Amino acid sequence: MSRVLFLNGAFLPDNIGGVELHLYHLAQHLRAAGHEPFVVYREYLPDADEYRLTEDTYEGLRVARLNHRFTEVHDLNAIVSVPEIDRRLGELLDDFRPDLVHVHHFTTLSTTFVHEVRRRGIPLVITLHDFWLGCPRGQRIRDDLTPCPNIDLTRCDPCLRNLWPSFFEEPPTSLWAKLTGARTRDLRGYHRTVRGALNVADRLIVPSRFCRDLYRRYGVREDRVQVIPYGLDTARFESLVREPGERFRFGYIGTVIPSKGVHVLLDAFLRFPEGVAQLDIHGGIFQFHHDTTYGERLEAARGDRSDVTFHGTYTPDELAGHLARLDALIVPSIWYETYCMAMREGFLAKLPVIASSHGALAEGVEHEQTGLLFEPGNASDLFVQMERVRSEPDLRQRLVRSPKEVWTLEQNASTVTDLYRELGFV
Repeated sequence: MSRVLFLNGAFLPDNIGGVELHLYHLAQHLRAAGHEPFVVYREYLPDADEYRLTEDTYEGLRVARLNHRFTEVHDLNAIVSVPEIDRRLGELLDDFRPDLVHVHHFTTLSTTFVHEVRRRGIPLVITLHDFWLGCPRGQRIRDDLTPCPNIDLTRCDPCLRNLWPSFFEEPPTSLWAKLTGARTRDLRGYHRTVRGALNVADRLIVPSRFCRDLYRRYGVREDRVQVIPYGLDTARFESLVREPGERFRFGYIGTVIPSKGVHVLLDAFLRFPEGVAQLDIHGGIFQFHHDTTYGERLEAARGDRSDVTFHGTYTPDELAGHLARLDALIVPSIWYETYCMAMREGFLAKLPVIASSHGALAEGVEHEQTGLLFEPGNASDLFVQMERVRSEPDLRQRLVRSPKEVWTLEQNASTVTDLYRELGFV
């Protein structure tokens, strides 16, 4: 039996997201195989002591919660390096004595924890679920919702200054300040810390080739990166029965935030005359950095159209039922998706999928064969593709019947475990 310590910014049941569900299934797979997983994650309790560690269990898994209230975060680098968190987690390593550490997300914790792992000679794996390591916003997307393919400190500075004005100095006015690059001092320190953490890992896991390539451009050695697609619970879709409606139903599933492009989808759909089709948007509307008005803007754009419905949040158990009531799934993301489970769930539900033609979405869809692609952010182009899939039954059937590869939970967990074995895991 081997011991694995997992680290993540959140976990079930406190937070139910794609990363948390992925981690849960992987941990349960290891537990069923006779290993001992231990999940450590951050919690936020405003009245509890900073850095307090509490242990518990969740559905047979040993878990520990570390309270982090950001009381000592006064600059950008402190978002990714918190010495007291490193110390507390180091003590946890000494107590648990894992055979391997697997970090799934550092957000709200400390990337420099990896040096505690390295000092103890423990194999280290990091999964890069998004672009938070390299982009403090996490999604490689700017305030104006334009994607950010390359790290450019001159563009990062104003973008992040809007997000965390207290972390940055006032714009330099002296010639000396301009020559020494005072405005980007914190950014350079942040990137040194992040690259240092990435370089310590024995292996880095990414869910797509696109994600691998973007991190390679950030300076990560490709020979240390392994592409392992996420696994999905395919069984829940095997008995799915379609529920036909009176009108053609387009749908969206996932978080409703600006980077997901729901406003682009709404713009495209409103070009249909009322009564021709239906748009069902499934997902909670959340704050996006400092933006708390996205839901209001979507409601205003919808106006009095009765053929657009915002259904709100849903549970994983409700997902298949929602998909059964759709005729096509739209994935209008503006940011670079690193994989997109929603798209694969559409495949499993035997729906034609229309997706933005960039990032891992373009990697996962062959235009006019396994799905349709449209120019990211272009509502006119999206409308054209939506009208095609609505009005051309032969096209719909071809897209639905085309073979598509979707990994199962077992495939993913077994492949990750094989990687562990390469590092001495038994």
